[in-house]
Amino acid sequence: MKVCQYFEVKPYEWRGLRQTHGLRSKARRVLSQFSPHDFTAFKWGTASSFTHYITVVVLLAVFLAAELNPFYLKALLWMEPDHPIVILRLAFVFLCALPAVRELFQYINDPRKAVRMGQHVWLLLATILTELLVIKKWSKDLFLEPFPAAVKWGWGIGGALLILYPIVQFGVPSIRRYLRKHGKRGKSKVS
Repeated sequence: MKVCQYFEVKPYEWRGLRQTHGLRSKARRVLSQFSPHDFTAFKWGTASSFTHYITVVVLLAVFLAAELNPFYLKALLWMEPDHPIVILRLAFVFLCALPAVRELFQYINDPRKAVRMGQHVWLLLATILTELLVIKKWSKDLFLEPFPAAVKWGWGIGGALLILYPIVQFGVPSIRRYLRKHGKRGKSKVS
């Protein structure tokens, strides 16, 4: 983020290649020709609305599943870590995730421009869901012992906090606004 902030506020001088003197300056100019036009600051605004909160939570869950799936698949399918399929899968998910996050960000923050989620988002979701289905199928009867109590408590507390936070952050203020708005109307009708 700091790198993006640096490049976002950095002053630039726009000169043609012929106005640039020296070999080093010309090489720098040619390299800058292939750099990004601008650096977009992604401000997800997690606590700004319920939609943004849900989007960020789902995005984190999808990426955590994408990070965990290859390790679990390697163990289930008896593959070596340097197997070409494992390497290709990691490269594919990485290259698909970059535009997918951008498409999702644009879909959530600018719904007039992006009417639908982009194809990279759907492709990434389909890939991860397919991997999860393969894991579910091949891991039957693999873990016969139940989860330890500490793990159950941890998941329970984490899930409760994920549900409680949006209720307090978004639900309670909405109810207060609703009651203020309809409470004043009800009093004015009675008078």
